[in-house]
Amino acid sequence: MSSGEMGEEAAGGSVSDGDVREYEFSDFRLVLQPQNELFPARLLKDGGEVAEFRKSSLACRLLFYLVKNRRKPVPTEVLMAALWPGEQGNDLQDPKGSLTSIIQRLRSVLDKNRPPSLH
Repeated sequence: MSSGEMGEEAAGGSVSDGDVREYEFSDFRLVLQPQNELFPARLLKDGGEVAEFRKSSLACRLLFYLVKNRRKPVPTEVLMAALWPGEQGNDLQDPKGSLTSIIQRLRSVLDKNRPPSLH
């Protein structure tokens, strides 16, 4: 997965294409590190890394992809192609079920680390 051009707004305001490296949402900060294809982002909360996030490279890659493409809807097939490029997705018995499982895992990590008032 390459970093590509982003042209997005970060928590601190507008930035030019390719300059965005961090995104803030809720109590989280997502630090992009696109040079690391296995873990293209780090998820931080209160200045520390969310350890559960590092346990799943697919959840990490999913959040990275969704944040980079947050201004547009992303079809299921596109997400599957981003997570399992080329022929990798063909080896899965149930790719949509696998994607659903990864989304549930990511939601679980985010919910577990969210303040009680937002549950």
